[in-house]
Amino acid sequence: MKTARKISFVLLVISCLLIIAVFIPCVGWNPGGGLSPAGVVLSLTAGTAVALAFIHTWRRPYKFLILMGGSIFGFGLFAVLHNLLYACAVMTSHIVLLRHLFEFLHVVSFLVAISVCPAVFLASAAGSTVTCLMAGLTSTKIGQKLTYVLIAVCCAALIVAFFVFIVAKVLN
Repeated sequence: MKTARKISFVLLVISCLLIIAVFIPCVGWNPGGGLSPAGVVLSLTAGTAVALAFIHTWRRPYKFLILMGGSIFGFGLFAVLHNLLYACAVMTSHIVLLRHLFEFLHVVSFLVAISVCPAVFLASAAGSTVTCLMAGLTSTKIGQKLTYVLIAVCCAALIVAFFVFIVAKVLN
């Protein structure tokens, strides 16, 4: 087995263990229902580990930047899709099969919007930071160096802002 596949396998196992830990009462799940602050961190870490399992072999900054933009676009798309599907579920409440189909789809779009997209954003921002710094250090042109370092600093600032937002939401 190649090293990259071993790393991907280990990351997927870690994410499965983190997802299991989310549902342990008093660790990630409140006995009264809902996620505890530790559960939010565990689920976000699990999603990030899944994203890293697929992208840890990338070495070009533009791939991470495209993925970061896609995760931002995906968050908006799935949030709107969740609302539209919920409206369709309410409008078709008298047709049992359609109601259940729309309810299932609106729950899936909600979960993708709040769990997958932020985790992919976090992983791609971290990858962008690292690859831009590496490209900036190895570049011979001063303009390219400055551009890569500026992009890396911006991505690092996005990561810090993301964590500040999550901490503020968890503490409230």
